[in-house]
Formats: sequence, structure tokens, C-alpha cells
Amino acid sequence: MGKTTVVLDEELVRDAKIATGLKITRVLLETGLRELLRKRGRERLKAALGTFDLDLTARELKRKRAQS
Repeated sequence: MGKTTVVLDEELVRDAKIATGLKITRVLLETGLRELLRKRGRERLKAALGTFDLDLTARELKRKRAQS
């Protein structure tokens, strides 16, 4: 694991720690980077799959979800 020196907004770090309940800055940053990668992955998957119309009523969709 490499070391990097960064200058961080102390208020942003404090607020992020409060929001996440994380205490260690390194863990906070790693968690944030993983979440960013996960979000980008979802966006790429969504773009690759595109959109399509489902010809289902809300009732039919609810029934299909219950069957899964």
C-alpha cells in the first residue's frame, strides 16, 4: 500500500466522519473511494443495458416481484 500526502478540508472530513460514523480518516477515504467506484460501475452498467419499456401494470409488477 502506498502513502500519499493530501490536504483535506477539515470541516468536510469532520462532517463525513459524523455522517458515516467512521473515526479513522484513512478508512473514511477508502470507503469513499470504494463507493465512488461502485457508483460509477452502476452508471456504466445502466448505460450498457440501456432502457426498455415494460408492458406491465403496477399490480403485475408487484406480483412478479413477490414470485422472485
